[in-house]
Amino acid sequence: MVGFFGRFREKVSEVSGPAGHFKATSNDRVNLMYKEAGDFARRLQKCSNQIKAVESATAALLLTTEDTLSRPMPHVYQVDAESHQATPIVVPEAVQQETNAAVGSGIGSMSDVNVKDLRIIANQQNQKMQVMVMKPLNQWLAVFKSLSSKMRSLENRRLEFDAERRAFTKLEIKRIRQQQAHDTVEDDTMAKLEARNATLSAKRSEYQVYETDVFEALAALIKDAASLRVYLAAAMRVEAETFTRATSTGSPLSNTAPIRSNGLANRPDRYLAETAPA
Repeated sequence: MVGFFGRFREKVSEVSGPAGHFKATSNDRVNLMYKEAGDFARRLQKCSNQIKAVESATAALLLTTEDTLSRPMPHVYQVDAESHQATPIVVPEAVQQETNAAVGSGIGSMSDVNVKDLRIIANQQNQKMQVMVMKPLNQWLAVFKSLSSKMRSLENRRLEFDAERRAFTKLEIKRIRQQQAHDTVEDDTMAKLEARNATLSAKRSEYQVYETDVFEALAALIKDAASLRVYLAAAMRVEAETFTRATSTGSPLSNTAPIRSNGLANRPDRYLAETAPA
């Protein structure tokens, strides 16, 4: 039985020993597949981290918006001519609609925020993202991680198989030399050769079965990787749907005048002029 030290000696022989007539068994097909799958897994993990960040930021934006818009908005105040008290101005509906139309020209229908639904939308966004996106991504990554132990086991089996091959080859060379020198082979050499051959056959079968199992697992994982683009696209759709649901097209804006960088967007100048005290 080839143990840890036997595998270690075989690895050292492969690295430092002359090539000669012995060629190590190749794991090239699974090694290359595992490397490329690993490169993809690292990029996919970055996508997963960014999706989590976007999801968290979206939820924070919705909840912060809910908190902001649920509170009283600032008002424009004017001093009442009779009471001489500062009172808030409420812009008449007709003037407000006229202003909305002017502000909305060139940008389509005006939209407002569904404040009362923002917390529900944030929770539903999180649930959808987990079920539709994160779960399949995490499943793929988990399967890939589980293959790392199989790759180590495969390498151990390869080293054990090659150690048996090397030992068998040495005995075979010894048999050939005895045959050439004495025209016969010692019984002890033949017995050892037969025992080594039986062990070698068992190791070859064990290695080949395991290598095929790892190959098929990697092939299935790589095939599944092609479908992950659907889930990544779903992440973008969930985000788009979240913001669509968070707004309501055509909703009337509040009577509070929003501010733009070049001044008041819908400042009720005409109304102020009409209501200003003489």
